[in-house]
Amino acid sequence: MKAILCEDNKLKLATTKILSLFSPGAFWGKHSPVQLRDIPEPELPAEDWAVVDTRVCGLCGSDYKQVFMHGTLAQCLHFNLEKCSSSAGFIRWRYLWENRKN
Repeated sequence: MKAILCEDNKLKLATTKILSLFSPGAFWGKHSPVQLRDIPEPELPAEDWAVVDTRVCGLCGSDYKQVFMHGTLAQCLHFNLEKCSSSAGFIRWRYLWENRKN
């Protein structure tokens, strides 16, 4: 599955800030602390949970400011994306059917 990962790396923060003066692509480039990566799919914490394949989601305003470093240096150094509060997706019905209780 894909996930946005945020690394607390001061060197990457500084490099991204400098490179962004020349190209806005620096905010999501290979030197950025924010990366879209493939990660293993986590296990469900309980039987009554469902798997939802997210199709779209949003970032809150404070996360947007941090990704594009529109805050103070202190705000960028304490980078932490929140769980997405607005998203839409599809429930994996096949998963629920295969893992149902008999």
